[in-house]
Amino acid sequence: MKKFKEIHPKLLVGSKYKNPEKLSAILIYMVLKLENIAIKRKNILSNSSLSKEEFNSFFFQVRKLLPEYTKRNRQNYITQKLMAITEHFGLEMSFYFLSKKILYKLWESIKNTTDDVIAGLVTSITALCDYKDEVKISSICDLLNIKMSTIQFQVKKRIFERFKVPGFISLVRSSELLKGFMRKVGLLEGEELNVKVVLQENQENIINIQLGNAKRIFNPLNDHYLIGSSSDNGTITLAYLEVYSKDFNNESNSRLKRKKRKKANVWFDLTLGEYFPNKGPPIVENV
Repeated sequence: MKKFKEIHPKLLVGSKYKNPEKLSAILIYMVLKLENIAIKRKNILSNSSLSKEEFNSFFFQVRKLLPEYTKRNRQNYITQKLMAITEHFGLEMSFYFLSKKILYKLWESIKNTTDDVIAGLVTSITALCDYKDEVKISSICDLLNIKMSTIQFQVKKRIFERFKVPGFISLVRSSELLKGFMRKVGLLEGEELNVKVVLQENQENIINIQLGNAKRIFNPLNDHYLIGSSSDNGTITLAYLEVYSKDFNNESNSRLKRKKRKKANVWFDLTLGEYFPNKGPPIVENV
């Protein structure tokens, strides 16, 4: 209620975000997370009038006005989920402690995704390495309402590719390689397998930004690329690249006249911008 009284007056009059019922639902979700109390998005959706699209829209709007949410200790919240998973499947506390150990050891590599996916990732790794006969990864995914393919992607991207471990085939078929990696970085005891691990500090996560359901439109004159890079300190760097066909030679086009660079007969513009969350829109600079 306190947060509602703080945030509601700051929203624009007539904005959909001022809807008391929907705003309350989002704030309940966010405040519970701030208090490290496990809450699932699906529970909020099933007990409110919010749709999935509205949930995301309200969430990002309210987060701008709730800076402490961005600064919250996510690891404490996720450990609560690890305990809940352990208790749900009736597993020994060693399952929880190993999952927690993985969480803290690999945090810098795995932190750039949602809390539920991180919890699913570390408990799935624990299950694959030491508890194959006691809990299935599919069961963990069902409990967290995430897809098994999501966990497979995370293991491949955040561990095998990030630490340069070759030979990934699939989540289950690469479990022995995963065990070897875990032993190599001190997370599992036992005889080390011959696994090459290249530890990389402060590596940025670079993604190609997908623009929702927007369709790609064929354009014979130019092409566009949007790349985003998120650093460990929370800064987001955006790169917008426009590449023009060498056959496009309309001298009356003012934009083309401004281009100073040419490489392999292809004209291009590169626009860089930095975005600091909760500090306004991106700062853009043409280079």
